[in-house]
Amino acid sequence: MDANPTPPAATPQPPQGPNSDKPPRRRNNRRRRDNRNRNRDGRTPDNRNSDGRNTENRSPDNRRPDNRPKNTSVPQREGQPRDQGRQRDRGRRTGNSRAKKFTGRISDHFSQKDFLCRCGECTQKVRISLGLVGVLEFLRAQVRKRINIVKGYQCQQSHDKTGSYFKNYHIAGIAADIQIDEMTPQEAFLEAEKIPELNGIGLNLDLNLIHIDTRKGAERAEWVVQKGKRIPLDGANRAQFFPL
Repeated sequence: MDANPTPPAATPQPPQGPNSDKPPRRRNNRRRRDNRNRNRDGRTPDNRNSDGRNTENRSPDNRRPDNRPKNTSVPQREGQPRDQGRQRDRGRRTGNSRAKKFTGRISDHFSQKDFLCRCGECTQKVRISLGLVGVLEFLRAQVRKRINIVKGYQCQQSHDKTGSYFKNYHIAGIAADIQIDEMTPQEAFLEAEKIPELNGIGLNLDLNLIHIDTRKGAERAEWVVQKGKRIPLDGANRAQFFPL
């Protein structure tokens, strides 16, 4: 016997750990075999594509489950106009079933329709001062009530028919005759006086409204219309129209 005998080979020990009792995992080489056996047309012998999906009995005619073409419109319902189903289908494709309607809104509470000329015959474009619209929005925020515009823009032909010799600021789009809900004309007049941008304020007792305009000038013009007469308002007659 040799003095130094070779030790026996060590036997492999089973792995230690929480999953040591499970059998070793076997690799799935099916996809590798399919890639090696792939034909020129991209299909494997077992009727599978390279991504593993089955292509047996699949033709271009039966790709969709219901055999419908891609561009199929919504079927028309009985008693419905012919174009209505097409419009609904277009709304689904665009994500908006209702078309936006142009309202001509120029501020939060007023639109171009409020300032249209009331003669019904003019074809001129409406002239509206954005400064006047801003004053109306400020006045509405102060009183917290609805403002009704009785007259906004007025064309030159409509003004000539009235025969008035006073300068009409409605033609320039910087004046408006208004009424405020749940307020008398005198109360609306006093609220309008608090706005420094208004250089023209009139109280019309015949029509129960007030006139406001943003004319340029150093002094404010105030007047009262009563029984068809225009009376300048000053300190002497103010108590007559605005009793304490």
